[in-house]
Amino acid sequence: MNLRIACDDVAVAAMAGSWLRALGSVRVDAPEPVTREVVSALRTAGMDGAGREVSMALGTVTVHVGAAGPDERACPVGSPNTTRAGIHSACQRVGKWASELLTEVGLRRAYGDAVRPAFLLEPDMVFLNHGSYGATPRSVIEAQQAHIRRLESQPVAFMQGAPRELRQVMGRVAPRLGAEVDDIVFVDNATSGIMAVLRSLGLGPGDALLTTSHAYPAIAKALDYTAERSGCGLRVAEVPFPLSSPDEVIHAVMSAVRPDVRVAVLDHIASVSGVVFPLETLIGMLQDKGIWVLIDGAHAPGHLCVDLPFLGADWYVGNLHKWLFTPKGCGVLWAKPEVQPGLAPLVISLGYGQGFADAFEYQGTRDPSGWLATGAALDFVDSCGGLDAIRAHNRLLAHQGAQRVADRLGLEWGAPPQMCGALVSLPLPGVEGEGMARGLALELWQSHRVQSFVGVLGDTVSVRIGAQIYNTLDDFDRLAEGLAACL
Repeated sequence: MNLRIACDDVAVAAMAGSWLRALGSVRVDAPEPVTREVVSALRTAGMDGAGREVSMALGTVTVHVGAAGPDERACPVGSPNTTRAGIHSACQRVGKWASELLTEVGLRRAYGDAVRPAFLLEPDMVFLNHGSYGATPRSVIEAQQAHIRRLESQPVAFMQGAPRELRQVMGRVAPRLGAEVDDIVFVDNATSGIMAVLRSLGLGPGDALLTTSHAYPAIAKALDYTAERSGCGLRVAEVPFPLSSPDEVIHAVMSAVRPDVRVAVLDHIASVSGVVFPLETLIGMLQDKGIWVLIDGAHAPGHLCVDLPFLGADWYVGNLHKWLFTPKGCGVLWAKPEVQPGLAPLVISLGYGQGFADAFEYQGTRDPSGWLATGAALDFVDSCGGLDAIRAHNRLLAHQGAQRVADRLGLEWGAPPQMCGALVSLPLPGVEGEGMARGLALELWQSHRVQSFVGVLGDTVSVRIGAQIYNTLDDFDRLAEGLAACL
């Protein structure tokens, strides 16, 4: 199937091209480049913008600027207001139209039930909690097992060659994150990467760390530990939830800045709320005040379009096992070249003093099979149409599914759609505290075979809904039925 889409405006063409990558191979023909403001808004929404082609054996979509000709579809969204809010609004309207087109042409059959057998998930289970630990495809597990067999067949030769092989694999990962291979290393997970940075800072009395009330609990504990051991202060910006605008995040963070703040630790996607933080604004504002910025991107790689130099943080950590299909225990730490000399891994071993990569990746006897299998995960991504198609599909499905659950139960979203990727949290009125949250999640699983995350943020208990390529809208209907029975 081949589709031609006509748009009135180059920005709308970029948006349409990004959304419609869930349909197939997309080419965007635009008479002028897309502005930086549009690219920034698209990246915040998890899109790459115009000018890239994604191969997928489903058909071709051509998006162009101009009037619709015979047998062409016209995108009904006109030129957006050039403010950030205007671009975000246009993104959502284009997304709604693209979602309807997705359903109409039926090309979603490439995912859902068609791809579910590629995973080891129990067949009768509804799995809507991909965000906690991810799900690894069979082909990636088989690749990891092959690396383990290589290791055990010739342990010495394998371990001696592992650092070089890891760098080769990272050579494939780095471009997916916009990074240079020398600036990014493997770590076990985002928490260990953040702790390595915190341990390397050399903070003391008179200094302070800054984070938010949305911080992942493990990171909040790491910050408490760092403050206690170093004598530095810890300031927590109270970001509200539910949220109505990215401006609320910006206001809360910047209002918490004091002269003693040296480092801000912020989420890219907050774990419990699933909210995408407006980092492209916050990072620059904090750095203008002389504050270093460390980003917890645990949920971002494979979920959002991540361009690390473009974001401009000083350090960035992310997991690959959540949304990029790698084995468990695969994370990355990126650092600007100027801050790399001061970084030390949690374990000082043989590679320390031999450069950034060796210090973190050459640490004596450890099993690198999961990291090495990252290449197989990227092969799987490419076989499914590439990251653009997967991200667009997941975001559309999560938004459609969340709305179905919300409509069934009379719930409201915890944040506006432009602040949500493939995770959407729906606050649950009448459910209070950790005990009720854990009980609800357990009842959903034991009585309805639905695995979904139920979390607490402040006084709000929410069900966090996630979508991945193996999900269908029927899964969200099962969740709605389960919630209706439990609440």
